[in-house]
Amino acid sequence: MARVALRGYCQVRSGDKGDTLDLTVFAPNDGFYRALEEQLTPAAVLEHFRGLARGPAEVYPLPRVRGIKIVLRNALGGGGPASLRLDAQGKSLAAAMLRMTVEVPDEVLAATPFMRPPRAVLPAPGE
Repeated sequence: MARVALRGYCQVRSGDKGDTLDLTVFAPNDGFYRALEEQLTPAAVLEHFRGLARGPAEVYPLPRVRGIKIVLRNALGGGGPASLRLDAQGKSLAAAMLRMTVEVPDEVLAATPFMRPPRAVLPAPGE
């Protein structure tokens, strides 16, 4: 069993409305999805966002798309117009979600490609 950060294996879509954060974490395969389904509990999500969100948190499994939808209330400092936070709304908290770590069975991790950001293609000198 290995503990890994979501950022190397998963993708997140996010949005916000008022003081509510809406995230969906997508797993790359069924084995990883099962690990997320077991570990992305409301308590674990609230602990991960401790200091930023007061909750409550609601978690909805979306097995057909291998996603875990998370609705986190009282998470945005009162919402965009009321918040004193700089750029800490839904989109930036998706990146914060990807810092969360989960335990994944070794055989699942071996079958899951590690995602790397695309490399910039720079022109050769003189081009």
